[in-house]
Amino acid sequence: MNCVVIPAFRAAGSILQVIAAIGPEVELIVVVDDCCPEGTGLTVTNRCSDPRVVVLVHNANQGVGGAFMTGLRYAVRRGRV
Repeated sequence: MNCVVIPAFRAAGSILQVIAAIGPEVELIVVVDDCCPEGTGLTVTNRCSDPRVVVLVHNANQGVGGAFMTGLRYAVRRGRV
């Protein structure tokens, strides 16, 4: 199974284009809003209709590594990795 984890911080203006560029070979796209002041996760939730996308939101910024690990743990629990 193929999965992409996207740590997102201050990416509201570009995140939808990033998601749109991901090919059909990817089965799961996990966007992790790392306590983004722009609300990147909310942008994805409200404006992205791709059924492969799951949005997770941190209540405190954990950095790119922490956001990636959150997404990876989610994918592993779902049997996607």
